[in-house]
Amino acid sequence: FDLSTSFPAIGLLGDNWQVKPNPFARQHFHNCLEIGYLQEGDGVYYSGDRECAFKTPCLVLTPPNTPHVHRINAESANSWKWIYVDPLAMVDYLSPRLLGKISEYMRGLSCETCVITKAEFPEIYTIAGFVLTIPVQATVATLGFSGTVFKIFFLYLL
Repeated sequence: FDLSTSFPAIGLLGDNWQVKPNPFARQHFHNCLEIGYLQEGDGVYYSGDRECAFKTPCLVLTPPNTPHVHRINAESANSWKWIYVDPLAMVDYLSPRLLGKISEYMRGLSCETCVITKAEFPEIYTIAGFVLTIPVQATVATLGFSGTVFKIFFLYLL
């Protein structure tokens, strides 16, 4: 999934993102940061040859160009909201030092650090949930506000 360079964020929101168990799911990658907001369910996240369990409520962050797959436990389906974003494009006005920190953070994400639970990081989970509630038919003013919230989210991760 390639993110257009002219639009720094794409959201797959709503109630249609149900993921069912699929033993044939393959690893794939994106040219952007993938933020998965798990609303219901559990499973195992694979990145390369590493694995990490996830369960509701959590976020799963996948750095750009990182092969990965979400495998769902056979007993349940998962309900997700997804955002694909280029954080550097969202916060391009920051100093080069802060932009470097964001790049360093994304490079440092590993299978063990990419699952962010609500219990461990309630502020990050809450901010991500807020961003994901922005309506699909958002106004320009709302999108400007959501851009500001995204910036807060990325800075909070640092």
